[in-house]
Amino acid sequence: MGTTNIPGTETALERGREKAALSQACSSAIAILEEWTRDGKMRGASLYVSRRGVEVAWSFGAAATPDARFCIASISKPMAVATILTLADRGELDVESLVSDYFPSFRGAGRESVKIRHLLDHTSGLVDELSDTIALRSSKLNGDDFLSAVLRQAPKSPPGEKFHYSSNGTFLAGAIAQLVTARPFEKLMKERLFDPLKMSRSSLAMGNFSINDVVSAQAELAPPEAGGGHPTAREWNWDSTYWRNFPYPGGNVYSTAPDIGRFYKEFLNPGTILSEAMAKRMTQNRSPPGVTPYAFGFSTPFGFGIDAGETSEGLSNQSFGHTGSTGTFSWADKATDAVFVCLTTLPFAAIEHHPGKAVSKVLSVWLSSGGSAPLRR
Repeated sequence: MGTTNIPGTETALERGREKAALSQACSSAIAILEEWTRDGKMRGASLYVSRRGVEVAWSFGAAATPDARFCIASISKPMAVATILTLADRGELDVESLVSDYFPSFRGAGRESVKIRHLLDHTSGLVDELSDTIALRSSKLNGDDFLSAVLRQAPKSPPGEKFHYSSNGTFLAGAIAQLVTARPFEKLMKERLFDPLKMSRSSLAMGNFSINDVVSAQAELAPPEAGGGHPTAREWNWDSTYWRNFPYPGGNVYSTAPDIGRFYKEFLNPGTILSEAMAKRMTQNRSPPGVTPYAFGFSTPFGFGIDAGETSEGLSNQSFGHTGSTGTFSWADKATDAVFVCLTTLPFAAIEHHPGKAVSKVLSVWLSSGGSAPLRR
């Protein structure tokens, strides 16, 4: 197990006390992750927790240090959305614009009413995965071909009326950002997000990193749409060279637990990449009554919508976060100035009671109670 302690901005004495409190709180979580990686049920994991400016991080198994890179799957979505909203903040893009303003073929069957904002809060009516996703991925299609397939997709419901979690919606929003800026989205994310937030170990696809600079996911346990059980999956699943080089905004960022922590801190104290008003649009529920609570990019309040029952115990209505199908968890809570990130190699689909959920619940209760609640495994 590797460990790193990152100094905060408070006095040395205050930092020492907070570090001791965080270390005590994390002891039960550490034991869980050590147990799962020790016996090989989980290849690797990384844990990051911060509160009131003090950060601690640990690594387990195949993750040699807390700076080990993981495929973070759908935690990529709020990062992609934040990148897109930097354009809105600067007047380069209006989220009230119609998608068809940028892709004229996106018309008919309700497509002409879909706005960019509907893509960002999952109310466009577009489904998560294409019906022929497995065939498309196994054919190793490129980004342009995938975009053509997404543009042919018809909404399941009128935009703004229902919540349909949609990786394809995030992909389409990223394609619009590319048109507006004439920049590949992977470069746009680096320039607008990773570099200013000092997320030096993060990239959309591999970027300038080595193809092997990542802790391999246990892709053989993935859901079918990601290759689980498919005879040719090794050629196109999460661990394939093809997928690692595919800049898919909705699910293919590679990052570290501390880097994700830096991303979340932008929303606790905005101003580096987004205005305070725009950051609020990402962390405050935008859904009408009766519709799954969600903001631009984040599930909020966390644990009460698509992540219901996952990690919500103890979190306030000021919490926001996201998970990823590769076995990744992340959230922050403004009420306690706390951030939690747990990256693992074990896919959600592999097990009903994922250890990441247990770790998150242990720490959400403790952190959200001000550090006074008893620890439980």
